Amino acid sequence: MNPLEAALCRAAVAGAVASGIVEPSLNLNLFISQVTPLALEIRAKGNIFVPLIPRNTSVPTMGDMRFTTIYDNQTVALIRVYEGEEKKAEQNHFLGYLKIMGIPAAPKGVPDINLCVDIDGEN
Repeated sequence: MNPLEAALCRAAVAGAVASGIVEPSLNLNLFISQVTPLALEIRAKGNIFVPLIPRNTSVPTMGDMRFTTIYDNQTVALIRVYEGEEKKAEQNHFLGYLKIMGIPAAPKGVPDINLCVDIDGEN
């Protein structure tokens, strides 16, 4: 199912229940679950994506990943976060970025950096 269609169907059912059109006492066995409609990914070296949270993951959820520096003596890392399913960055929706500063200067590949993303499901 298209992610937009899934979100609209969920919203329609939730609205019907909230307005009393569909009464929970009718025992229709409706189960409404929040999921991530698109994958949450970070842009790695070049223009490739590394998935952090896959599409259709139940919310709340947490994703984490370890990465390192790509240059010698790199003290800052810019993590670009996107949502989407396409292979190239410009074909996905840019959500924002995280700037990690204060990385100890070391040869590339030595620093061990852990990135953790938490989606809590609150509106």
